[in-house]
Amino acid sequence: MNILLCSNGKLTKEDNLLNYALDYLEQQIKDSNIKSYTLIPYAIIRSPYEQRVIDLEKTLKHLGIKVHNICDAIDPVKAIDNAEGIAVSGGNTWFLNYSLHINNLIGAIRKAVLKDNKPYVGWSAGTNVATPTILTTNDMPIISTLIAPSLNLVPFQINPHYIDASIDGHMGETRDERIEEFLVKNQHQYVVGLREGSLLNIKNNNIQYFSAKNHKIKIFEHNKDSVEYDNTKDLSFLYNRSL
Repeated sequence: MNILLCSNGKLTKEDNLLNYALDYLEQQIKDSNIKSYTLIPYAIIRSPYEQRVIDLEKTLKHLGIKVHNICDAIDPVKAIDNAEGIAVSGGNTWFLNYSLHINNLIGAIRKAVLKDNKPYVGWSAGTNVATPTILTTNDMPIISTLIAPSLNLVPFQINPHYIDASIDGHMGETRDERIEEFLVKNQHQYVVGLREGSLLNIKNNNIQYFSAKNHKIKIFEHNKDSVEYDNTKDLSFLYNRSL
């Protein structure tokens, strides 16, 4: 298993896509000996799918990597079966997860990643769908066809774009309070708060954390104080629980 889960796509608007994760992408490509990724861009709503292909290919071009758009395939399942690596873009998590289900890609991706050991890289929504459910996403709008179970490539929940700041004058719940509410109803789960510019690098059941901004990762459990770790910590204990 070779999975790279990133909080977000860019550190700044001017930055290249996944540039902060490039060292980890390069290692994933080397370990898997691949020449291409098949990109799943279903989460994108406000820009063309093809632009995301161009953006990712720009990042990976110097590594000799091609990016194929799954939307160009007649049969999406066969495209995953034939893929060397799988990349899942950020965007709207609800629409992405719905699209994975209606295109029969849940089982195909699970087989590709968990059985065939194909590399997976996701960011933002693409990270959300790698968890058991998408119930810890920040995204809206929520589409009417509510499908919460997702790829379950890892047995813990993630909250990408995690932020613990309190906004002056905001009277609603903080992100921490929302996560705590989730844990009241899902008491067996871990929730990982993944700040901007950070990622989880997962090989088999070994999990390492990296932050390009030297942020700490925050782990939530029911009825326990949240705990923060830096990028030297092995987080493999997150595999101790599952749905």
